[in-house]
Amino acid sequence: MSTSNAPPTTDTLRALAKEAYIFAYPMLEGYKTMYFMSVAKGTPAFRMQIDQYYRGDQLATAADKDVVRVNNDTLYLLAWLDLRTEPRVIEVPPIPDNRYFVVQLVDMFTYNYGYIGTRTTGDGGGNYLIAGPSWRGAAPDGIVKVYQANSNYVFALGRIAVNGQADLANGVALEAKFNIQPLSAFAGRPAPAAQAATLPPIDPRREATVDFIGYFNFLLTLVQLYPGDEKHVARWSAIGIGAGTPFDASKLSSEQRSAIEAGVNDAVAAITARAKHLGKVKNNWTMTAGIFGDRDTIGDDYLLRAAAAQYAIYGNDLHEAFYPSTESDANGNPLDASKHSYTLTFSKAQLPPVNAFWSVTMYDMPAQMLVANDANRYSVGNRTPGLVYGSDGSLTIPISAKTPAGPNAPNWLPAPNGPFTLTTRLYMPKPEALDPLYAPPPVEVVK
Repeated sequence: MSTSNAPPTTDTLRALAKEAYIFAYPMLEGYKTMYFMSVAKGTPAFRMQIDQYYRGDQLATAADKDVVRVNNDTLYLLAWLDLRTEPRVIEVPPIPDNRYFVVQLVDMFTYNYGYIGTRTTGDGGGNYLIAGPSWRGAAPDGIVKVYQANSNYVFALGRIAVNGQADLANGVALEAKFNIQPLSAFAGRPAPAAQAATLPPIDPRREATVDFIGYFNFLLTLVQLYPGDEKHVARWSAIGIGAGTPFDASKLSSEQRSAIEAGVNDAVAAITARAKHLGKVKNNWTMTAGIFGDRDTIGDDYLLRAAAAQYAIYGNDLHEAFYPSTESDANGNPLDASKHSYTLTFSKAQLPPVNAFWSVTMYDMPAQMLVANDANRYSVGNRTPGLVYGSDGSLTIPISAKTPAGPNAPNWLPAPNGPFTLTTRLYMPKPEALDPLYAPPPVEVVK
């Protein structure tokens, strides 16, 4: 707490706590993801140790419950990298068959600070150096590009397109050729002395309480603040915030604690409210733009960054992938397959304009998970085998809980016997999809 002779009022403490929590929220969510995914062995979410890949060997199905609105289009290739001692080198193999892939690089602020992939670096493969904020070395021969982060831990989130189960083995074989190694090993140099990693457990029940300050203070030791952030962090010292500053909530008076807790609650309410208004609406599809990206894209709009993290943490830049979503039919009524069957009809001119591929994925509500069905089909898109187009080039997708009849039955997208929501994914959208933002046609009730 501040040592000033005039301690902050409770109103000031509440306002500062709101500001600080909004700033910290994406970092807390990201650290929680890292901790349970790569540190907390033996827990259900654990996938791989830090500096190792998790190589998904199946497309997502209704059995996958870890992530809301997971895609059914790609294999996931995930790694958390520890850059404190030295950089890491990501080896990308040549990518055959015009297969879409991307490795999204995310710092601890949840900014997308770099991309390796079809769109940005091409399909030729190569070695990419991933460095932390304090690294000042020179890249050795054989490095295609250097990506320097503002944090000492970063998330490498890879996606490799797979054209259904028949193509799965090809995607899995390609994943196995991606590798991670320390820069010293790549360059044939002695490894620097390792630093012990002390990564404290995070309790999700305490994350949105006064105890966020202790977690935040730890996370501030792992990052380099972006220009403009320092003045805010300095002001928040009045509630005990500072890189590595010990925090003991028991030393707060009941009034101070109540004020800070109220500020956290204010922040959560502000984040939740902002997350509900992140995009424009057309044809009852919500289209988000500019909510994910690097620091230059997001700027110092900390509330936007927090709301985007709540809405869909680790979302892609708009130019990489664009995700219109809807929960409503053409009349604005909630989608509910226990009450209606539906169709989604694209004229030839309305088909999503992409340089890679597109899909429409079904999720139940309110859980936002893939929907179990006898056809084992979770999405329909331009790569779906056996699609039937109209003589005019149009595409009609029946959406229903029961198997439809008629000429468009091969295009069926199974729905739950209840409320649902849809997400259309445009991978590598063409310029005309982004200006103005592309909206799919409305979902129509079958009369």
